[in-house]
Amino acid sequence: MSTKAEDTESYTNDARGCASAGLSNSPLSGIPDSQCVARDSFVREANDISQRELLALNRPAQYLGGEKNSIVKEDSCVDAHIALAFPDTYEVGMSHLGMQILYHIINEDEKAWAERVYMPQADMEELLRSKGSMLSSLESQRPLGEFDVVGFSLQYELCATNILAMLDLSGIPLRAKDRSKEHPVIIAGGPYSYHPEPLAPFIDAFFLGDAEEFMPELLKAIRTSKNGEGDSRAKLLQELSAIEGIYLPGEFEPRYDEKGRLTGVEPLNPNKKQVLRRLLPSMEGAPFPTRPIVPNVNTVHNRLSLEVMRGCVRGCRFCQAGYLYRPQRERSPQEIVDLIKDTLPETGYEEISLLSLSTADYCSVVPLLKKLMDSYGEGDRLAVSFPSTRVDALTPEVLEQVQRVRRTGFTVAPEGGTQRLRDVINKGVSDEQILETCTNVFTMGWSGIKLYFMLGLPTETDDDLRGIIDIAKRIRALPSAAGKDITVSVSTHVPKPHTPFQWAEQISPAETIRSQRLLAEGLREARVNFRYHDHYSSFLEGIFCRAGRELADVIERAYELGCRLDAWKEHISEEKWSQAFLDTGIDPMSYLRERDVDEALPWEHLSCGIPMSYFAKEWKRALRDRTTPDCLTKSCSICGACNYDEHRNVLWPRHEAEEQLKNHSSSLPLTTSSVSGDVVQKIRVQFAKDSAFQFLGHLEFVQVIHRAARRAELPIAYSKGFHPLPKIAFGPPLQLGISSQADFFDAALEAPVETTAFVEKFNTHLPPGIRIVSAWEIDIRASSLQESLSGFRYRLELLSDAPVPELVSLLAQASGPKDSSTQVAELLKKTVIRKGKEKKRRGRKHRKKVEDKVFHLSDYLSDFEVREQNGRNGLEFTLRFNPRQAGPNAIEIASTLSGLGIGDYSLEKLDSFLSTESRGTEETMASDAGVSSGATSNTNTTMSAGRFTPRALPDEAIAEARQLQRD
Repeated sequence: MSTKAEDTESYTNDARGCASAGLSNSPLSGIPDSQCVARDSFVREANDISQRELLALNRPAQYLGGEKNSIVKEDSCVDAHIALAFPDTYEVGMSHLGMQILYHIINEDEKAWAERVYMPQADMEELLRSKGSMLSSLESQRPLGEFDVVGFSLQYELCATNILAMLDLSGIPLRAKDRSKEHPVIIAGGPYSYHPEPLAPFIDAFFLGDAEEFMPELLKAIRTSKNGEGDSRAKLLQELSAIEGIYLPGEFEPRYDEKGRLTGVEPLNPNKKQVLRRLLPSMEGAPFPTRPIVPNVNTVHNRLSLEVMRGCVRGCRFCQAGYLYRPQRERSPQEIVDLIKDTLPETGYEEISLLSLSTADYCSVVPLLKKLMDSYGEGDRLAVSFPSTRVDALTPEVLEQVQRVRRTGFTVAPEGGTQRLRDVINKGVSDEQILETCTNVFTMGWSGIKLYFMLGLPTETDDDLRGIIDIAKRIRALPSAAGKDITVSVSTHVPKPHTPFQWAEQISPAETIRSQRLLAEGLREARVNFRYHDHYSSFLEGIFCRAGRELADVIERAYELGCRLDAWKEHISEEKWSQAFLDTGIDPMSYLRERDVDEALPWEHLSCGIPMSYFAKEWKRALRDRTTPDCLTKSCSICGACNYDEHRNVLWPRHEAEEQLKNHSSSLPLTTSSVSGDVVQKIRVQFAKDSAFQFLGHLEFVQVIHRAARRAELPIAYSKGFHPLPKIAFGPPLQLGISSQADFFDAALEAPVETTAFVEKFNTHLPPGIRIVSAWEIDIRASSLQESLSGFRYRLELLSDAPVPELVSLLAQASGPKDSSTQVAELLKKTVIRKGKEKKRRGRKHRKKVEDKVFHLSDYLSDFEVREQNGRNGLEFTLRFNPRQAGPNAIEIASTLSGLGIGDYSLEKLDSFLSTESRGTEETMASDAGVSSGATSNTNTTMSAGRFTPRALPDEAIAEARQLQRD
């Protein structure tokens, strides 16, 4: 995957996400414990999508919900329904902290319900269209058209076609003018809302500023608009119009001269000439979810993210976020520690990310890091990471604290290759500081560093590009850099609105490619890794940034041509976008030109709190290579973001933080306490999984178990080394689509735990769809789980009408087979053929062909039995297992027996057979309350901790089949 966030985790977690479906989970902290909150038993079908259809999707678990801490409410108690829509895939959207905060704020209101929806990937979109199904929310499967409000998070300009796709898949007209009273109000917020004219025809209202300020007013407006009769949608828009920070495109109209040039975006209401952003005065007590949703599938930033400050006053002239989020507002270090203490046990995350535009600029970063390292860094079990940060902020004192725990890598951002160019962009970093930082990073044990630069900055020359190569060579020549990994990553500068560079020219795609080639050649000689951003993505981004409403026709045409997920390198189509521009008669290159300072701009009616006159002054200073000091270290530059009353910099000086944290106590989870690390107990665990978790890949399922163990504060032992992992060993992984009543893992503990308490704690913290069935203690030196297993019991049911003569005949005997040797013999004559794959041999051009593997069913299967369950007949069989020898897996067996593909049958693991010494006894075994170990409903099968006594078919059937194969 390629994303804009590939090179650095930005303050906004700029990244990309998917839709649908639902299982419930427990509520967030702060939500009233009432009957209006549904608990863990809620289940609803996902758009009537079959198992076969789910298994055909890429990573189907992303559509099935069931995440820990997601919210499902009783619908009859809710009077305000809001869909939080992220116009990118699930793995990107679930990485965005802002969505988690809004989800928390809205759901704290007992009668309001925020649900999530993400942009489906291509295969899911195609499936929804083929079935005529609507894009629906993840929690309750409510179609988007049934919400009061659909709120889009606009983090990146290339999300435009995704928004149209999500509206279209929901049956909502694309253009605001075509919507009627039956449709929801479409609202959008985020950094793109400050220059949104290309999206204006598609969105009913935009919100500018910190959404924490707006959400209570939105809920009030929804409820007010529903009172009485009439068009509640029109009334809601009227209510929104009166709220500060809300921009309704219908209340403004662009004007053009006789040559078609923009002369301004004029208000239709003379009393509302400009929309001013809303600002959260302080981060003290700002809403934060102490029970955030923990995704089951891997996401782009799969960790606990906590915002330590908002805003930045460094004044980098290219940085839009640095101006949009001014002034700098820091959260108190004590509050940060308290939030981590409250949140970490609810998530089980292995890493904390301290978010801001430049975390190392947080005034109390050193005492904060020291406190976190003292509290959580013992044993290298919790990593602390930063987004990319300024070179000059990474002092040895900061690095000393971070290096106490796992070194997760550093990304620093010099941005420009020469001192002159860094003065133009007001970066304020010297070559000596860059080299000193790299030396400190390497000396303190980090294995690599990534340096982030920009191409196409105003006044840039080839000498500036060669400066990047020169810096890389000097870093490579450092004595401490021997054997270290050095990466230079570059992207093309996009002049952003509400920055001093909003008037600058953007270089063309051809010039971007030329510059990238120049750098690639020089950095290859410097023995430095080189990465670069896609040239066409930057080209489109630059067009969307500074265009007006005329671009809406291009966006809609590109959507019609099939453009989706344009922020992903593998999805963006230059051909389709070029066709869209051609079809609408718009020249895309015209948007790259330099603007005159007196020229009308499509975003001047939207204010970030800083006047255009300040940006113009900074633009002129940049062209004279003059710098502007930031107001934290020098005098105030009078940018206009502060009114020195409620809007001002809110800082926590270091001496105050040290005093505040001196006597502050943190009660630590057992999993991060100081322990010996020696294994003193080993527990064997039987667990069941169904629902969404049968569609979760094995490695992601392992992560779910690891995090549940951390949430349960169980004393799991960890491996040693650079990246310690919990010592939890699993049996053979199940293929996607198989539910199980009898899978196992072994947990090594560094402190003894009574098995009943172990089961109780674990089950409390598992998401719905997984449960611990039983657990018992085994000898520390006992054989591994893999060595202890000898076979598995499965149940196969047909879900398709396709004729399967041998199997249908066998399943027709509802009372159990008596004279079935012939049918069994026919089935066992079949073979599984596993196709060999070509493997590339190291150091050779040609691939090695691996031979096909052929497995005879009679060598692996036994104990056939037909049983009725829930009114359906199913074939139960035992699959032998040898850990030292390859054999067919359950899907291969079932497909061979039935002649059908997965999705035309269901497959469930009923039991696993363990060696005698690895089984639990009645005295040592602890079972989940109310669940007999391994039991399945409506059967007379006896299963207990892996022991199973089947009512088997006559052995002569097996013997006959083997004889037929030999013949």
